[in-house]
Amino acid sequence: QMVCLFSDAAAVAKAMEAIAGERFAAVIDCIGFNADDMKQDLEVFAPLADELLFISTDWVYEPTLRRYPQPVENSPYITSDRDGAEGYGWGKLMAENYLREHAPAGYKYTIFRPCHIYGMPSELGCFPGHCRDKELIKRLLAGETLKLVDNGRLLQQPIDCDDLGKTMISAIGNDKVVQRTFALGAQYYIMKPCAFSDIEQRILDACIS
Repeated sequence: QMVCLFSDAAAVAKAMEAIAGERFAAVIDCIGFNADDMKQDLEVFAPLADELLFISTDWVYEPTLRRYPQPVENSPYITSDRDGAEGYGWGKLMAENYLREHAPAGYKYTIFRPCHIYGMPSELGCFPGHCRDKELIKRLLAGETLKLVDNGRLLQQPIDCDDLGKTMISAIGNDKVVQRTFALGAQYYIMKPCAFSDIEQRILDACIS
């Protein structure tokens, strides 16, 4: 149930009045995109929730230097938004940094960096030209030429939304994950050495069946 848009400060204040005095085991932030969003998270939710789980992204890593599996420690981070081209990852990284630097002393939080999330109700597709492309299946069936993973520049590791949700739930109340950061990869990854014709054929077979 959507109560209010988090970007609407007046609506947020009204919603917080409605739940004043209540206490929550945890808040999961799936839509924080920058430091300002995280600032609002801490102001609004830290007094209400025992812990905050923040869904960041693996786009905080330098795209050209990703590895499989992707380690959290000693991995090169993106260094700017590159005039908006990498704004998503840069904003998420700034949100992470704000959380670490400004969370109340002793406050429980955990940061997760999932890879490309798929599964209902998300749209299909992958970077750079067909991310969340509602017409992707139609394009495949029509035989269009698609640029799926930027000629191998990017490393994508798909993760199912249900698996991500189970991971979030398992973290609640688990002191072993407090104030830690986790990279959530998948068993499989997609990059240039893959035979894209094989991937396309499997998708088409699934559509036809």
